[in-house]
Amino acid sequence: MNLNLLPEALVFEICNYLDIFTLVAFSDVDTSLRSLATTRSSFWIYTLSHCNLVLPCIGDKRLHEHDARELHLAAHRAVFIERNLTSDSPALRSWSRIEWPYPLADGVHETEYSSEETCSEVTTTYLVDDMADWMIFVSSNNILRIVFVRTGRVGLIWDGARFTPEYRERYDVVIKWAIRYAYMDNVKIVASMVMNCCLETENGIRAGIRRIELVMNLQDGTASVEVLGDYETPTISSYLNLIGDLVVMVIPRSSSLTDRFGDVYMLKWSTRALVTLPHMYPSLRIGLYKEYFINVGLTPTRQIVAQVVPFSTDDLSLAEASNATMPFPDSPLPVFNYPIPYNGPTKFSTSRSCRIGHMYTGRQIGSVRLGIRPSRRGNYSIFDFTFDFYDLRMALQKMRLYGTAVKQEFEGEPELFRTLEESNLRHRPVPTSSVRRLVWCRQTAPETNASTDTSPIPSSPDHKGRQRFRLLTLRIDDLASASRIFPEVGTSFRAHLDIEEEHPPESACAVQIKASKELQLPTELAESTTDVYVFLLLESSGTAVVQLRSGELWVLRYGKA
Repeated sequence: MNLNLLPEALVFEICNYLDIFTLVAFSDVDTSLRSLATTRSSFWIYTLSHCNLVLPCIGDKRLHEHDARELHLAAHRAVFIERNLTSDSPALRSWSRIEWPYPLADGVHETEYSSEETCSEVTTTYLVDDMADWMIFVSSNNILRIVFVRTGRVGLIWDGARFTPEYRERYDVVIKWAIRYAYMDNVKIVASMVMNCCLETENGIRAGIRRIELVMNLQDGTASVEVLGDYETPTISSYLNLIGDLVVMVIPRSSSLTDRFGDVYMLKWSTRALVTLPHMYPSLRIGLYKEYFINVGLTPTRQIVAQVVPFSTDDLSLAEASNATMPFPDSPLPVFNYPIPYNGPTKFSTSRSCRIGHMYTGRQIGSVRLGIRPSRRGNYSIFDFTFDFYDLRMALQKMRLYGTAVKQEFEGEPELFRTLEESNLRHRPVPTSSVRRLVWCRQTAPETNASTDTSPIPSSPDHKGRQRFRLLTLRIDDLASASRIFPEVGTSFRAHLDIEEEHPPESACAVQIKASKELQLPTELAESTTDVYVFLLLESSGTAVVQLRSGELWVLRYGKA
């Protein structure tokens, strides 16, 4: 049959029945399909909203707000990355190495205080953007640095929110910050950032947050900063996030073990007014999206509950259009509660013990994946649940029209997967941002005479014997179900996976070992005798970042070179 003769509506109907891999191949069958795929977003929207892959450059837009060419490119890149990462030996496309101390770009200079910082102070916290072009560091002294990955040079050093010794005497300072990209093109990226700070006020030193705007230039690798304002908080925030005109923060309590997670607040930045929230459980972790946020909280009985709270950005858009400030209603925002039947210990849990995986699409059904582990353990319990985005909107509209507080309770879904931590690991496994994939490393005792060859690892057995560092990943959906693994190893979170043992081929332990994929590495990194400090994997670009304790950074690209 000639596909050119089919009506467009029928072609789009066919597309809705194809998975993302088949759809990408279908889009390249002939010229007419390629034309549809690059001019009609309907070709992609249904499949992309159900594919569960991390799509490059989707950001905070709804899927239908992207044009067809953007969706076409995002789908092809996502499939290219996924195929490589799920292959038996994910290929290293390219890599770069940034040695410590990081060199400065032209026109960038150390400040009086930044020049005194050590490697461990500088690399306390950092974030890599989705396309792995920029690395944003905030040091233990709250000094901001931005590194342009393509050149390995520092494009900005800013100490406008530095924690002085005097501030540290007044508060138990915590380095917390968040960044949200507002605009990007081939020349520059504009981002908004909020960070903890201390404020000099008439009443003395007070805790607060500071909001700044960053402009990152892709042509010369430099960045600039502009302070947008401050806001005083009761104490130093333990969590920060922002989207548009809204800032979400967690203010810690100290009255009990449970309360140490803190209270959730939402601030409308333009008016400095707090939004009235429903009853929120002390927060373990928060995910903030364009029209709602997800709080994973802990009840007084230590039950974990996921709370989905809708808010509207329409008010913000109208306010910007009319140059007026429109307050949120006084009634509490709606809340949908989803109890999570996690039976592990929560006594010493922190925000690092929980991950939220969710992609905002604007479609009716939203899918959320949670990864939860006990403190000091790497055995993740994986839970999935869905919520109806349209119901959230209706609840928000009801609250606006009638001032009615809407609260709905739902049944939680049982544990879907349980990942086992390998024995004798120095670093706990880390879920990716989507909680679809796990990444971890194996390190062995150093030996002398390490090779200085910097080519990717050859597959020879002799070379494998010289490896000191191995980076591995697995797709969680490739594991055996939780109900299948419990009869083998029990439900204890202390169970470990011994990869040296013999496991029956069909056992859940053997399935996890088989699902593990060893990433190709540069030889010098694989044979490194320097301890690894931290590592992460960005699914959106297929980039892994490995930081050594010396401060040296390795940027490993498994997506496009």
